[in-house]
Amino acid sequence: MSLETLAGTSVGVSQFSLSQSIHDVQRWLAESQPLKFTLAAHVLLFVPGDVVKVDPSTELASLVNPETPHRLTLFVAVSTSRWSKTKSNLSMAFSDDDRSITRPGSKSTFPAGRSEKELTGAGDSFSVLVTKLVIHANALSIGIIAKGGTEKRSVAGGIGGEPKTIGINITNVQYQSKRPPQQIVQVGGVRVGPARGILQEGDSVRFAIRESNPEVAVEADTKLGVDIFINHKLFCSVPIPNSFCLPFQPACTLCNDATLTLEG
Repeated sequence: MSLETLAGTSVGVSQFSLSQSIHDVQRWLAESQPLKFTLAAHVLLFVPGDVVKVDPSTELASLVNPETPHRLTLFVAVSTSRWSKTKSNLSMAFSDDDRSITRPGSKSTFPAGRSEKELTGAGDSFSVLVTKLVIHANALSIGIIAKGGTEKRSVAGGIGGEPKTIGINITNVQYQSKRPPQQIVQVGGVRVGPARGILQEGDSVRFAIRESNPEVAVEADTKLGVDIFINHKLFCSVPIPNSFCLPFQPACTLCNDATLTLEG
């Protein structure tokens, strides 16, 4: 049996019995590998044409193809990313080895969290899990800040709403939860992309930087684009204005009691 992490590291795990759980594999990976991994909230099992979330308590035996049990491959979500305590709003609370960030109650206004990891070019990405989301009448945003963008610890316009930012920006979670689907992605304050309802607890969001496609009219004059995935399916592709310079800083603003967990 083999295992591959979403971070791209392949390891043999033949020493595990099929009665053990995925969580056992995760813990072994976190404790024994040269890279400092931390346990993720779930595991992704890739099957033809789909991606399935698997609870870490699942026994390996239940995932094995009876015809080829020795060739089972799991793709385990692990992360080496952390939220930055020094760059984030001082009101934020951190947990899970700084992979999770929480706004405690109504502390501060538009408090921003920033990742230690920066995106430096095409092929780089970051992912977050909406671990907790309580419906409140304030903002939730997730995205990237370009070099020279806001460095404030409170970001009133949200990530996507401020200059030199791109993000999913839900300006009033409670209000928008009751309205028909609308555009939730913003680029420097301009709403783009398809309409959608608000994010939900348990949703996974990923921003992946890529090279522009010159055959697409809106990308003809740009060098980079960003693909935004929600629950591992492409939601929106956005050309990045040439005035948005690298590196890009993954960031968020949180509504009351919300928690985001970095997955990669």
